[in-house]
Amino acid sequence: MEYFLLVILCALYYIVYITSVMYSEGYRVMPLIIYIGVFVLYAISFIFITPEYESRGNYICFLCLGVIVYSWMSISGFWTKPLELKVKQLTKSTKEVILNKDYEKVESLAISIVISRLKGKISLIITVILTITAGFTITEQLQDEFVDGVVLGAFLFFFVFLAYLIIDIVLWIKRKRFAFISIRPLFANIWLIIFAIAISIKDF
Repeated sequence: MEYFLLVILCALYYIVYITSVMYSEGYRVMPLIIYIGVFVLYAISFIFITPEYESRGNYICFLCLGVIVYSWMSISGFWTKPLELKVKQLTKSTKEVILNKDYEKVESLAISIVISRLKGKISLIITVILTITAGFTITEQLQDEFVDGVVLGAFLFFFVFLAYLIIDIVLWIKRKRFAFISIRPLFANIWLIIFAIAISIKDF
């Protein structure tokens, strides 16, 4: 069942994008049906997870990886400032130039901002569900091992944040605008800590 979970998590990556486009175009029923189907499959993977140490360990590991990916997607969706800065850069031109040359780019970026925010909301919900599931799935035997591993991962992820912060500073010097793309690894890092807390609580 742990590999069934992995397939669901990988499929969700594409489903989030597709349904976000659907929502942005006004469709509501079809995305809802899709997520109900996904939730049923996810529940099956949770209910029928085998109690073996290795199997459950893989299950928690996949949930942790999912939390990293979807928390990153979540904050990337909510933090649309990099896209907004591109729009401002394009609209610096005169109105005539925008209409003739950059209108399609501006319109495309505006649509991307709407879709990104929808992706952010959906990804945040997925992140919360994965975190709660891990709290219910973890066993006492696995707790110490995974809590230490996740805390170590959060510590290492901090260096990813520093690398992105350096990129932010370089871009700020070049463009005179601070996009704060380093918020992505920062948020993912914070959620890793939340994940560690969730799996460390006894009788979650």
